[in-house]
Amino acid sequence: MLLFLEEANIETDNITLPSGNRLRKDGRTRIIFENGTTSNMLYRSLDKALLNNENDGKIVSHTATEIEKELFDNVNSVNEDDQETGWVYVLKSKSIHKDIAPIKDLYKIGYSKVPVLERIKNASKESTYLMADVHLEASYQTFNMNAQKFEHLIHRFFAEVCLNVDIHDDKGRRITPREWFVVPLPIIDKVINLIISGEIVNYRYDGSNKALLKKLDDNG
Repeated sequence: MLLFLEEANIETDNITLPSGNRLRKDGRTRIIFENGTTSNMLYRSLDKALLNNENDGKIVSHTATEIEKELFDNVNSVNEDDQETGWVYVLKSKSIHKDIAPIKDLYKIGYSKVPVLERIKNASKESTYLMADVHLEASYQTFNMNAQKFEHLIHRFFAEVCLNVDIHDDKGRRITPREWFVVPLPIIDKVINLIISGEIVNYRYDGSNKALLKKLDDNG
């Protein structure tokens, strides 16, 4: 369901939790749905519905830049009132496929709504894992944000080094995996931390030299 958040009358209240006082924002909204109906649902109700990955709804209220800023602002703030939203993980393939095994610094960057070890337990039977077992290199639990959006930010940053190879599954169907990247593990970890801090906007990745470079400012 596509919707437009036209107005949000947000008020801030001081609430008491076991860990201490917290400021909570809430208030009535005016929402227009794509079928022409409107709603004045509470802001926090809308927020919780959007964080539920089982829903397919989308909200039109911010530009991509504003959404990324909100992600940066929220990711380091965790307390008892916050919502766990999933995991972002980094995997290394154990594939012996002739087109996969020789590739150095090949890693899958993905997200999961369930604990990562549970998600990858049948990796050898799933095309997204190259029909092979995998080794978990790192995982990052996420709060207060959509884990898939976090994953997409990482994918976009490393887009130029996305793996471009076709393999075939156990039924002979051709597969072109899109979540595998040829980039050193320490750089992946560094980029994730730069996204969390918001500093990622000052960097770019040079795939030919496998180097993380700081962007030049307007003065050169």
